[in-house]
Parts: sequence; C-alpha cells; structure tokens
Amino acid sequence: MKVGADFRNAKIAKIKIASKTLALDDGSYRALLTRVTGKDSAAKMTDRELDAVIKEFERLGFKAVKKRAGGRKMANHAQAGKIRALWIMLYHMAAVEESSEHALAKFVKRTCGVEDLHWIGEYHADQIIRALRGWMARLGYTHPTAEHVKSVSTARTFAGIDGEDSYATAAKLNLIFWQAKKLGINDIAIRNGEYTIQDCLYADNKTLDCVIEELGASLRK
Repeated sequence: MKVGADFRNAKIAKIKIASKTLALDDGSYRALLTRVTGKDSAAKMTDRELDAVIKEFERLGFKAVKKRAGGRKMANHAQAGKIRALWIMLYHMAAVEESSEHALAKFVKRTCGVEDLHWIGEYHADQIIRALRGWMARLGYTHPTAEHVKSVSTARTFAGIDGEDSYATAAKLNLIFWQAKKLGINDIAIRNGEYTIQDCLYADNKTLDCVIEELGASLRK
C-alpha cells in the first residue's frame, strides 16, 4: 500500500507547528530531530520516524489544538477512506453507536495511539484496518473473496450494471445478507418493489445504500 503524500505532509506540518509552539530555534530544532531519529530534517524521515518526533514534542509539552467534534475535518487519503468505510459498516451492524469522524478518531486513538486519521502512516493504517475487519469477522460478517467479487461483477455486467467498484458492491451485498439474517427477514421492501435478498444483486448501488441504512436503523432500535 502506498502512503499518500497528503498525510505525510500533514505530519511534517505538525512537527513545524510544534517547534514554533515550543519556541525552538533552528539549531535546537535540528538537534532534537537528530537525537530522536539520527536525521536533521523531517523531509528525510520515514513515517515511523515522523511519529517518533511528534511523540517527543508531545512529551515536551506540545498539544495540538483540537477542533470541536462537529467541525472535525475529514482526512481524505486513500487509507482513511478504507478505514471510514469499515467503521460505517460497523455502525450499520449496530456494533458502534456513532458513525461520526469524532467517534472514529477515538477508536483510532485507542487502537494505535495516534490522535486521528490525519496523522496515521502505512503501519498504523494496516493495524486499524485489520482491527476493524477482525471485529466484523467476529460478528459473523463474511468479507468478499476474490471469487465472490468476480461472480458479482459478472452477474451485474450481464444485467447491464457496470462501471462500479465490484469489491464495494460485493461488500454491500454481504452486509445486507448479514443484516437480514440478524433481523430474521427474507424479503426487503425497496422503492422498485418487493425484492428477495438474492434480487439485491441486481439493484443499483444507491438502492443498496438505502437498504443498508434502513436495515441498520432497525438493528439499532
């Protein structure tokens, strides 16, 4: 997995802010970097080294200014998107009470000690994804296999439904099957009429999202 430059740059920016907040001159700043990582420039560091420097600044008293929960800006790198999708699926499984970015940030903090998705690197992203996927598996959710994704893609292409992320669609279908089983129902009423669970295979993704939201609301009651 390739770590996006956006959240790496965000880490470097945080280090610069911490240095200014603690009023370090250039010499003291570079001495700190060298002491922690053996490198005198944040640009030369790995993600783990950047994390180590941030942790050292926090030990010295630096505290990042946190936005209010309602105003938290979402991290937009690819790994954050994967993590957020899994978190929202857990919300629709009634496994977590809130789907908000603030609630997710608290989970990230508990899981790997990183403040939120803006500061995670590849190692921590993998750690969080494994934790979320494992949580879902323990609840009985089956993650799509390559063979399953291929069969879903073939069926939907044959039906004239294409141009979509086949893995995401397969994951949505598996989630609907899980929700329906949990609720003990065999039929789902959607806008286009009465569909059996199997017929959802031929529904568009917007409809699948509506089904997931409605079943999730029922599970959370």
